[in-house]
Amino acid sequence: MALAASSPALEVDQINALNEADDEEIARVRAEIQALSQRHSLLRSSILSSTRAQAWLKERQEAESSDEATQDDLPLLLASSRQTSKTNVHRLALGVTSFPFTDPSPECQALNPLLGVRFDICQQDGRYTKPFYLFCRRISASSQELRIHRHTIPPLVPLQDYEKKYLPLVDEGYGGSEDSFSHGDNSASRTQDLHALVKCVRRDLVAWKLRVDAIELVRDHLGLPHPKSHTGNGKSTGDGGEAETETTEDDQISDEDFESSGKFGVRQLESGNKDASQVRILWTDDRVGRLVLSPDGAILKVVILNGEGRLAEQERIISSNSATIYVLSKRLETLHNTIQHST
Repeated sequence: MALAASSPALEVDQINALNEADDEEIARVRAEIQALSQRHSLLRSSILSSTRAQAWLKERQEAESSDEATQDDLPLLLASSRQTSKTNVHRLALGVTSFPFTDPSPECQALNPLLGVRFDICQQDGRYTKPFYLFCRRISASSQELRIHRHTIPPLVPLQDYEKKYLPLVDEGYGGSEDSFSHGDNSASRTQDLHALVKCVRRDLVAWKLRVDAIELVRDHLGLPHPKSHTGNGKSTGDGGEAETETTEDDQISDEDFESSGKFGVRQLESGNKDASQVRILWTDDRVGRLVLSPDGAILKVVILNGEGRLAEQERIISSNSATIYVLSKRLETLHNTIQHST
C-alpha cells in the first residue's frame, strides 16, 4: 500500500503561518523593549532631577577622590540630567530658544555663524510636537542685517509677509538693492525687529495647534474615531522660501471614518483645511455643515445644508452668543435636542 504524499501547497501555507506568527512575536517583543527603554529613560531622568538625588550626588562627588570619580559614570549622568532639565525649563517657560548655527555650504562660509531659532509647541496631552526651526543669516559679512535663510515653518504662517514687515533691508551695499527698497521709504527708515517676527510666528503656530487640539477634543466628546493626522510640518526650504506640503481634504477624510457615528447624530467632524481654520461636519441624516474659525478659535461663520437648502435656524444655534470651537460639542447637543423636540 503506497503512502500518500502531503500536498506541497499545504506545507507552504503552514510555513507561511509559522513565519507570520514569528514576525508578530518579534514585533511584539521589539515594541515591549522600546516601551521599557522609554520608561527607563523617564525614570532615570526623574530620579536624577530630584532635589534629594542632586544633593546626594554632589556630596558623593566632593567626598570621592579624583581617580575614583573618573571611573564612575555618575558625573556624566548628572551632567546629562542637568542639561535635560535646563532644556525642559526653556521649553516650558519660553517656548522659543536661539542658538548659533554653522552652515557648511560654500556660499555661507563668510556669513557663519548663522542664527537659529527653535519653536517648541505643546499639545493638549502635555507632549511637544516636532520642533520648528527658523535660520537667519546676515546679508553680507560686513552687515548686521538679517534675512531668512532656511526654515521648517509650515505654509500656514505668512513668513514672507513677516519678513518684509519686520526685517526690512536698509543697507545700500546689499546686492539686491531693488529688493532693499521695494517696501517704500517707510520700510527703509525702520530698523529690523527680529523679536517681533519671532513673536508673530510663535503666535500663529500656537493658535494653529490650539485649533487642531480643539477639533480633536470635540471629536473625543462625540466619540468619533481619530483619522490619520496631517500636521503639515513641511520640509526645510532654502532662500527664505516657504515649506511645501500637499494636503488635500480627501487625504484627511477617509471612507473608514463614515462607518461609525458619534453622539448627537454626527457621523463625521474633521478639519476642512490644513491650517484648521475650517471645520466640516456630516450628520447621519446627510446634513452637511461648514464652520469658519478665527485664529483664536471663535466661530465666525456657519453654513448648514440639506437636500432642500440652507438651515438658517440651525446655523444660529451653532454660532449664537460668540461661540467658539471649544463649546462646539455643547452646541451640537443643543441642536440635536432642538431637532428631536421639534419632531
